[in-house]
Amino acid sequence: AEWPLRPGIYKFIKTLFHSARLSAECAIICLIYIERLLFCANISLQPSNWKRIVLGAILLASKVCYARAIKALLRALPHVRKCYMHCHIYFYVHPIMVQYMIFDTL
Repeated sequence: AEWPLRPGIYKFIKTLFHSARLSAECAIICLIYIERLLFCANISLQPSNWKRIVLGAILLASKVCYARAIKALLRALPHVRKCYMHCHIYFYVHPIMVQYMIFDTL
């Protein structure tokens, strides 16, 4: 598999953030979760996993930022079932073994 072009990555992320009405703060939290996962689980972004990693980070960050965002993401991704969303969240929380709250004292 080949890496997607930058516009494709941007479109994927923009669609999710726009549909769920997520803030810039949520984007920063999302990046923190991606960094934590890559470090704690000792994995790297690959063409085959980048969407799952980004989606998982967005789901977890949106859960932290806005409880209603999960419903909006489900509407934006009608082909994805709710249990799949929870699996993504577990995929993040389990490897890093930390609370998923990020405090402003970091």
